[in-house]
Amino acid sequence: MQLMRSQLRVQTLKSALLLPRVVSIASQRTQWSCSPHRGFCQSSSSDMASTTETVQPVTAEEARAKAMDMLTFINAAWTPYHAVEEASRRLLSAGYQHIAEKDAWNLKPGGKYFFTRNMSTLVAFAIGEQYQPGNPFYMIGAHTDSPCLKVKPVSRSISGGCQTINVETYGGGLWYTWFDRDLGLAGRVLVREGSRLQHKLVKVDKPVLRIPMLAIHLQRNLYQEGFKPNFQDHLKPVLATVPKVTPKPPEAAATPTNGTSAASAAAPADVTGNH
Repeated sequence: MQLMRSQLRVQTLKSALLLPRVVSIASQRTQWSCSPHRGFCQSSSSDMASTTETVQPVTAEEARAKAMDMLTFINAAWTPYHAVEEASRRLLSAGYQHIAEKDAWNLKPGGKYFFTRNMSTLVAFAIGEQYQPGNPFYMIGAHTDSPCLKVKPVSRSISGGCQTINVETYGGGLWYTWFDRDLGLAGRVLVREGSRLQHKLVKVDKPVLRIPMLAIHLQRNLYQEGFKPNFQDHLKPVLATVPKVTPKPPEAAATPTNGTSAASAAAPADVTGNH
C-alpha cells in the first residue's frame, strides 16, 4: 500500500464540552440534512403554529444520557469524514436506507433514506406516511467541519533539535487552548492498492503530538501584553526529538573488523529522512 495524498488534521483528544460539529435535530415527521453548508428553510408562520406540540419535561438521567451520547459522537467525529462515517452508522442503526445520489430513487411514504457526497457531506430525510407532493416540509442544515490545525502538504520540519509538523489554522479556533495538551492526528489519505486508488480514514487516538508553551520566565510580559502567538512559528506541534547519529572516524570505517566489509561498517544514514 503506497500513500499518494493525505488530508490530515491535528485534533485535541477526548472532548469534554459540547462543541459544534454535526448537529441535526428534528421531529419524526420532518426532513433534515447535515452538510458543510449552513441553511434553514421552513414554511410560513401559520403552518408552524399549527404543528406546535407540548414539550415534555426531561429528567436529569435522560439529559445526562443525551449529553453523554453527544460526547460519544463528538469524540468519534474528529474530521468531516469521520463525522459522516459515524452519522451514517447511526442512521443505519435507526432504520435508514443508504441510497446513491447518482441512482434513480424509488422513494415510498414512511421511508427513511440518506446519501453521502465526497465522504464529507451527508443528507438524510424521512418521508411522512401521509405526505403528498407539494406539501410543505422542514429542513435543518449543519456543518461537519470544525476549527482545527490542518497538516500542510510539506509537513516535515526540524526546529531546535525537534521534529515538528507544519500546520495551518482552519476556522476561528481558541488557539491558546491548544498549547500543552495531548494532540492526536486524523483525516483522510489516498493510497494505491495495486492498480487502484483508495480513500482511507486515519485516526491516531493517542497523544503523539504536543504544542509546548514557554515557561513564564521566558515571556515576562505575558500578563501585561497578553498571549499573542505567531501561528506560523508557535503552533507547530512537536512529534519527537531528532535522533543524533555519531559517525565513526574515517579510519575506523576503512578498517572493518569481524570480517565485515567497509560498506557495511560505514556510519548509518540519517534516519530522520524516513520519518
